[in-house]
Order: sequence, then C-alpha cells, then structure tokens
Amino acid sequence: DLYNRISTSKKRVWITTAYFVPSRKLLRSLSIAAQNGIDVRILLPGKSDVTFIPWVSAALYYALLKTGVKIFEYQANILHAKTLLIDEWATVGSSNLNYRSLLHDLELDIVVQDHNSISELETAFTVDLIQSHQITIRDWQAKPWYTRLLGRLALNFKNYM
Repeated sequence: DLYNRISTSKKRVWITTAYFVPSRKLLRSLSIAAQNGIDVRILLPGKSDVTFIPWVSAALYYALLKTGVKIFEYQANILHAKTLLIDEWATVGSSNLNYRSLLHDLELDIVVQDHNSISELETAFTVDLIQSHQITIRDWQAKPWYTRLLGRLALNFKNYM
C-alpha cells in the first residue's frame, strides 16, 4: 500500500496532485520519510479551480516544511496532474491525495514500473518544478492571516473534500 511504499522508500517520494488534503497518517509518513533523509517533494497548484483548496493545503505546509518536506506551487497554469514517484515505482491517474479521492470517488491509477516511463515522469516533474515556486517557512508566514485561518477551519471538513 501507499504508506508502506513511503515508509520503505530509499531515495525519493515525489508527488504531484491538484488537491492535497491528506490524512494524518499520510502526513506522518511523508514527514518521517523526509526526516530519514528521503527526498520528499510535493508539487501543488499555485492557482486552483477550487478557491479554498490551496488554503487548506497551505494550512499543512508549516508542519511538513519543519520536517524537511519540500513544497512547490506550480505557477504556469492550473495544475491537474496526479503522479506519484517513489524510488523506481510510479503511478499516474486521477486520484488526488484527499479523503474523497482515496476512499469514495471512482478513480483510476496506473502503476508504472517501466524504466523509460519512470524516466519520462521524472523529467516532466523536474520541468514542472522549474515553473514553480518553492515554498519556505517564510513564504508560509507571509500568506495572509485570514487565508491561514480559513484553511485551518476548513481542515475540520477534510472528509468532505
């Protein structure tokens, strides 16, 4: 399962997702991986088609950044890709890392293990990072107080997102 893959990763966990409202278990898995020296990167939209989702995601940034997780916000356009690269294993599909997508919605993800395909996904991820802004703790602190507050409040409804 996803948690086992993250906890046994040796090199990297690279995530691209449009809606990032993960469970506590997933947050903990990502944080532990980063603290253990794994290159954990999360690529999220800088602009979203759902106004409040970036606020909710940003409410989780501080805790992740403190543990060494690298967070990027894509600036070129609205980001809707959903990929996951863990070492030499990957998925591409329609699942976001949120409660609804993982437990309720009908989603389809393809597991990729072909070396050439994984190499292409790495390249695409790297190109997307060039068009992104890496978020720092200082960036998080500079976000308007009301968006941070609204994001924290909205986390109470994460099982509906």
